[in-house]
Amino acid sequence: MREREKHYRSHRSTGAMSVAGVIVAVALFAVGGPRIAHAEGWVVRPVALSAGAQPPNVDVSIIPGALGDSVSVAYTLPLGTAMAPAPGDTFISTLAGRFFDHRQAPGAAYSVSAQADAFGQPHFATRDALPGSVGIGTDLPAAGGMLLEAHPALLSNTDAITLAIDRAGIPTIVGYQDNGHRVVSRFDAPTAAWVNRIIGYPPLPPGPPAGGLPAPSLPTDPSTLNHQSLVYDTDNRAALAFVPVGSVDGLELWRDGPFGWALAAVEPDADPGAGTSVAANSDGGVGFAYATPMGLMFRELGDLPSQSESVAGAITRLTPRSLAYDPDGRPALVYNDGPGGEAPGPLMLARRNDAGVWNTEPVPVEAFYASLTFDSAGEPHIAAVTPTGVTLIAKTLQSLLRGDFNLDDAVDSGDAPGFVQALAKESDYLTANPGLSPADLLPLGDVTADNAFLFDDARAFLDNLNTAALPGLPHRKAGFTAFDQADGDSNLGSGTGNFFATTLATSKPYEPGDARGDLVGATAAVADGAIGIADVNYLASELGLPAPDPRTNLNGDGTTDTGDFDELIRDVLGTEFGDLNLDRVIDLLDLVILAGNYETAPGVGSWHLGDITLDGLVNADDLELMAPNFGWTPGAPDPQSIGLAPDTLAALAGLAAAPQPTPEPGSLAVLTCAAMAMRLRGRASRSHRP
Repeated sequence: MREREKHYRSHRSTGAMSVAGVIVAVALFAVGGPRIAHAEGWVVRPVALSAGAQPPNVDVSIIPGALGDSVSVAYTLPLGTAMAPAPGDTFISTLAGRFFDHRQAPGAAYSVSAQADAFGQPHFATRDALPGSVGIGTDLPAAGGMLLEAHPALLSNTDAITLAIDRAGIPTIVGYQDNGHRVVSRFDAPTAAWVNRIIGYPPLPPGPPAGGLPAPSLPTDPSTLNHQSLVYDTDNRAALAFVPVGSVDGLELWRDGPFGWALAAVEPDADPGAGTSVAANSDGGVGFAYATPMGLMFRELGDLPSQSESVAGAITRLTPRSLAYDPDGRPALVYNDGPGGEAPGPLMLARRNDAGVWNTEPVPVEAFYASLTFDSAGEPHIAAVTPTGVTLIAKTLQSLLRGDFNLDDAVDSGDAPGFVQALAKESDYLTANPGLSPADLLPLGDVTADNAFLFDDARAFLDNLNTAALPGLPHRKAGFTAFDQADGDSNLGSGTGNFFATTLATSKPYEPGDARGDLVGATAAVADGAIGIADVNYLASELGLPAPDPRTNLNGDGTTDTGDFDELIRDVLGTEFGDLNLDRVIDLLDLVILAGNYETAPGVGSWHLGDITLDGLVNADDLELMAPNFGWTPGAPDPQSIGLAPDTLAALAGLAAAPQPTPEPGSLAVLTCAAMAMRLRGRASRSHRP
């Protein structure tokens, strides 16, 4: 392998950066425009770096839009440590097109929970800096900012607040109180007021106790630091799962119905320190996941009785939205497969198939916690908190157009400079495009769909120009020329102007775009970095086929014909018809080759045997085509002024074909001069073009 290709292949396919000390919420928003879908394989996209060391929480939600899906991440960057947390800034970062649009919420907060309504309007709730206070806000990008106001009634004693938006767009916030119950605060549209309900077992009277809510105080039981999980089902009924402080019954799942809140399920084996996640399915029911000493479990509640089922052997902390359903109604769970506790570990995605079997696959990051959502196409999106920051991981990021390295929402030869620089000088390309990260290079450049951005992707990109794979784009010649011209700029590439380090058998000085003639190798039907006999014969064999290899359209006119062969012989290799050994001289060496195969039928693609007319035969027609060019060398006058008449060349061919030792170069020169002196009258009138 050439040294230059080794350099390009050294680039990794992904760059997994992300965050500890971050509270995250992910949502999907609408974007438009055509996109080339990214192939199977995870794309890791850093969102923000951690500001502190406080143990994080993760919250994720789906926000479908009328024109499609995009991704937003809501997160707080808390300061301080786990033992002495301090509030930090809160952001919502939306992946708008190719870049994240970061918007900061007013004030400082410990955590955030976010979700969008049915109209795609994102809402968020924060556990604010003031003791026990909660804020409720709306993200209004079109209005130029984020609105945040103090919640008038709800006081949460911990960071564990959760926001859910019902089917009518009405927000509900859940917070924790010292008695182990949850306070569910729902906005009442008719009265424009927040109405509170205390949820827990044993049940308490509806509404806040006399004199208001209990005074907030920091909890001492570590289990109270876990989020509760709240969701609205397709019938707009709320479901709330949590583990009460000091509970001997384990996890409780409550449902809101016509007669108020009621306990719907209890899981006594639930680990009180692991949290829970609840999600709504498409049948009006809900599913919930939880951890036990034996591993992760899942259970669905619907019209029929159900039992818990094992998902994986991991014992890990879940977030309110670690569980999600895909558009086909199949549940999936993202979890940390590490040693448990607060340590990061390998991230895993478990999905239940239609047969009820859970299958797992690794996600290419190590994370503390993660949350899951699906876009409308069924592709998973994961918000993870890793040791360095907030990370978004997805199998399809449709905001990037594959090959669009100049970020103009079009794929054409104008992307050549960026493509070249991204491969040759990755850091310089990312510096010139500050909205991109190393993770973006995979969806941009993985043309071969092998989950890596390598040197071969550039060739595959150019091989597909003006084909069915990339219709309507500039032709192959323009593409290869543009790449070489970009490579000639030392700020972008090697400075040589030969991007693929291509060599020519004729030793002609390389010119930008010549690499378009590298079609096959000597032993394989793939380009090998050298243009020679194998490429000439391959192109000859494609002429006349009903569906020739589209790469053989070298001159960019949309068809493969003798014009492309002329392009390869004259423009790329810099020689003439009759140069059978591609030494850039037409002399007795070429005539010996032709004479040795005279009156044979070697088949199409036999230039090296003397088939100059490309008809699969070596006969007088080939001799006639060689005759006008005999004696040609680079820089010589028009071949017609130095060639031989066909019958003269035939006589010379008979001499050369006789059994005798190969003449020395000096003898060949003498024979050539003698033959030219014996030239008969008349010249071949047919063109020297095939």
